[in-house]
Amino acid sequence: MPLLDDPSGAVVREVAVTLAPSADRLPEAWLRDRLAADRPDHVRKASFRLLSAHRSMARLRCFLDLLDDRDPTLRAAARASLARWAPSDAASAYRALPDEDRARLDTLLDRAAATVGERRVTVLRWYLQASR
Repeated sequence: MPLLDDPSGAVVREVAVTLAPSADRLPEAWLRDRLAADRPDHVRKASFRLLSAHRSMARLRCFLDLLDDRDPTLRAAARASLARWAPSDAASAYRALPDEDRARLDTLLDRAAATVGERRVTVLRWYLQASR
């Protein structure tokens, strides 16, 4: 996976395309580290693509985290992806999260209301069947 940190944007894009079908096998935390603001844009965008192909809760966390990102392209992609997020396993995946992870996700959802609106957050909570 070191090629995902390559200085060449072309290399990183090809690596992301190659890894996308098996993105859910990549460590979420490792990919999330590559979304950090101090990473090169091509690495951040590739990590977003891979997290977008990851498991449902990893996708949701990624989208929520990037709603107020400094990069307008990632911000817009996160918002558009969040609007389409509706996995069939959302409730079971949410219930399977450790309490600390559920609490963090709930905090991200609370914060998202200012950006995507309370109605969308209500829909997301319905998918998660999270009582609030």
